[in-house]
Amino acid sequence: GAGLDVTGDILRQTGEFTLRGAHEVVNRLFKGIEMAAGFGYTLIHAGDRHTNFGTTRLVWGVQRIAGGLHASGTVQTEMVIGDMSRWDGAKFGRHLSHRNGRDMDIGYFMVDAQGRPVQGTDLIPLDHNMRGVQDGRYVYFDAPRNWRLVRTFLLSPDFKISWIFVAPHVKAALMKEAARVNDPLRRAAASVLNTNWPGHQSHLHLRVE
Repeated sequence: GAGLDVTGDILRQTGEFTLRGAHEVVNRLFKGIEMAAGFGYTLIHAGDRHTNFGTTRLVWGVQRIAGGLHASGTVQTEMVIGDMSRWDGAKFGRHLSHRNGRDMDIGYFMVDAQGRPVQGTDLIPLDHNMRGVQDGRYVYFDAPRNWRLVRTFLLSPDFKISWIFVAPHVKAALMKEAARVNDPLRRAAASVLNTNWPGHQSHLHLRVE
């Protein structure tokens, strides 16, 4: 799929945001690159909001992660990607950030009442029982798959995490899962999972350096 098409130009990058003109200036994206449709993820706002742009590191890094997880069968459903940034870093919607190409909203992985993975079609708000509604039925936060996603972000060779904004009950569920599997990355995760910004009941907000 498109998310796994690696070119020599990408591999020869030295950390400058130069691919297809992606640059960041004065904390605002300038000529960001597009997160186009690809393998392992679904874009829910690409056509209507045109907010699927970011820096090279973010776009390529998430494409690699989404494609790899999906191809391996690790997550079974596609990652659901919401708002990123506009091409020119302009403000949009209610966002106070999402202007420098380093932010991405990603829906939580969900399961049905029988524990079967459910393909997300939007960002689904969770109540304090970790339950949401999609297509008229209850769906539930899938702690193992969501923890797998967080740990994969932490291990990415393409970017370094600044923060992952989540709701407090989501962080608690993720840390409980990390402890259950005795994951050595749980301390690193605790330091980047940020619950100080409201509005993340329906998604995690990835911010990279």
